[in-house]
Amino acid sequence: MEIHEIRKQNYRTLLQQFRARAEEVSLPEHGMLKRFAEHAGVSARYLSHINNDRKHIGVTLARQMEVGLGLSRGWLDSHHADAAQPSDGETEFLSVAQRLFRESPSDAQAMLMRYMLSRIEAKAPAKPTLLAPKDAK
Repeated sequence: MEIHEIRKQNYRTLLQQFRARAEEVSLPEHGMLKRFAEHAGVSARYLSHINNDRKHIGVTLARQMEVGLGLSRGWLDSHHADAAQPSDGETEFLSVAQRLFRESPSDAQAMLMRYMLSRIEAKAPAKPTLLAPKDAK
């Protein structure tokens, strides 16, 4: 597979993920490409050309998108098809956690930390005691 095909495949995956997140917060499909372009820091018109196979994602655009989307340098150049896709439950959990965090970051963090620590403590093995039970001889 050529580099421009890898980049386009990764771009489509990113756009699909962006659309899924937007649907979770009830954003309309209309204008989705423009919102993604703004988020990525690139031209919506150029992305439209890429979608219609009139243009390829070159080095400069790939690096711009990586910076705009907070990806590591060269991310668009590598295969990511093997990356595990989140389950529906995981996606729902992350969406709810994100909404909670955006409403009240400190409360959400404290609440989640208390819950996670309680789960870890509940699964911790019983601590050994130095004294034998009274029944044992």
